Amino acid sequence: MTTVRRRPRGLVAVALIVASAAAFALTGSPAAGGSPALAAQDDPALEQQVDADQPLADDEAVLDTGHVDLGPRFVDGQWRLLVHDDSDDAGSVWRHPDRTVFRVGEAGRSEVPDDPTYEFLGAAPGEPVHLIPQVQLPEVVWLGWNTQDPEVMDRIDRGVSLTLVDHDGPGRLTVYLQGGNFAEPDVLWSTEHPESSPIWVETNTHTHANWVFTEPGVHLLAIRADATLVGGDEVSDTAVVRVEVGDDTAHGSALTAEVPDGFGAEVLDVAATEEAGGAADVDEGSGSTVPNLLAVLVAAAVLLAIVAIVAIRSARVRRSAS
Repeated sequence: MTTVRRRPRGLVAVALIVASAAAFALTGSPAAGGSPALAAQDDPALEQQVDADQPLADDEAVLDTGHVDLGPRFVDGQWRLLVHDDSDDAGSVWRHPDRTVFRVGEAGRSEVPDDPTYEFLGAAPGEPVHLIPQVQLPEVVWLGWNTQDPEVMDRIDRGVSLTLVDHDGPGRLTVYLQGGNFAEPDVLWSTEHPESSPIWVETNTHTHANWVFTEPGVHLLAIRADATLVGGDEVSDTAVVRVEVGDDTAHGSALTAEVPDGFGAEVLDVAATEEAGGAADVDEGSGSTVPNLLAVLVAAAVLLAIVAIVAIRSARVRRSAS
């Protein structure tokens, strides 16, 4: 007797389609074209090592190109949020945030895509914004964050919580991640919705995101780094990060910008955020939540396939019995 194997139908076919789509999303190439904000975070520059003996510079600096990170470090035993400056070929240094400016000029000017997905930016399609991109561009400063200082990795328990506590400047600031393929933007910080700002960063993590400013001018950002040490002690430091946006903004003006009274002193109600789903987790080098969603889809597809196969076999047994 010849056995005829039929193509799967019904639930089996649906399951295979879902599984195939999930696999394609995991292995497919990034969409062609588009702005740097839409590119996948796949850059060899993310594979870095921070040495323990890198110096702490005391001079003032305006950084408009090159690779820089915000990151915690212990200075004379004190927990500090500093700037890790890797923009000079002479070697990496740490810098004081109050003596450092990140400048985003014409090279960082972009337009909001004509796509409702980006309504969260607070600007209409086609309107100009200034962007520090997730993927490095040669003429734009590349700002990220890392938790890779050796003493930090030795002394803290698991990771660091980074919070955008305050913002002083024109327009809106939004910081978001976006993976490749068809990933939705993952908003990390927004001055319009500060309750979304706490993010969790594991130790030995190096991440870059998109920083979008809707208006040029001087922007002051109060960013807080909290952690629990291995022994159980809590440490915290708030740094004022200075950004100059737009060519018409005077060079170095952010260095002399006066910090408003009480700026960054308020502590956000993290409990409300945790009740709404907790702080956003940022995976090493990416931070995209897409793999978790795809894992759910694949699991659902496998479950559907099993259910369908059992149903088909049961039907065959009933037909044989009759």
